[in-house]
Amino acid sequence: MDEMLMKFKQLGMLKSTLIILVIICALVGVGYGVYKNMTYKSTPEYSLKLIYDAIQNGDEETFKKLIDIDAVAHRKYDKSIAFYEKRIEEGKEKETLFPYNGKMMHLGEYKFIVAKDRFAKDVHTIFTGGDIKALKFGSASNTKFVDNLSMLHEPKRFKFIDINVHEMAPAHVSVVVTGLDTKENNLKSLSLEMQKIDNDLWKIVWFDYGSFGFSDMAHDDD
Repeated sequence: MDEMLMKFKQLGMLKSTLIILVIICALVGVGYGVYKNMTYKSTPEYSLKLIYDAIQNGDEETFKKLIDIDAVAHRKYDKSIAFYEKRIEEGKEKETLFPYNGKMMHLGEYKFIVAKDRFAKDVHTIFTGGDIKALKFGSASNTKFVDNLSMLHEPKRFKFIDINVHEMAPAHVSVVVTGLDTKENNLKSLSLEMQKIDNDLWKIVWFDYGSFGFSDMAHDDD
């Protein structure tokens, strides 16, 4: 009888131990899942997903928050502005001022401001279902940008394939993202640079004007 009671006690202890192990494994699994989710949300890939979702949903606020158009425009135009100002200073070129929004500015500054304003206008028009043809064939058209952003705006046209991230400096990476264009049945890639901002998110600070997804901010014939 005592021997039987001992076996029951041992069996009960074994069951209790198994239950504890199952609970521990479950907690570890949940903890790993939470950790993995938190880690993923601090990656450039996650921020790119937010940008793509913003394009798909017409979310201008998120889109503009995660694309630093000032940084992109400066990368595009700062050298030409400096070159233009140097030529004026050296007397090799006469300064010509252009009126824009109540201000007078030279050609380099003018192109910089116009590009930023056109970017915002193009995004708003595409996201709100406006007259896209007017953007492409107007006096300040940017056909490639409009076409590419419109493609990205088409519901579920692209499927994510791969992303390669290279650290250039702390909180600054270069990225090449590849997706499948299900409409044309081919792969398209976009080269860009991203910088870490608040809340562990990343913003685009430069993109390759010649790669898919975004075209030159300047006129197509510049």
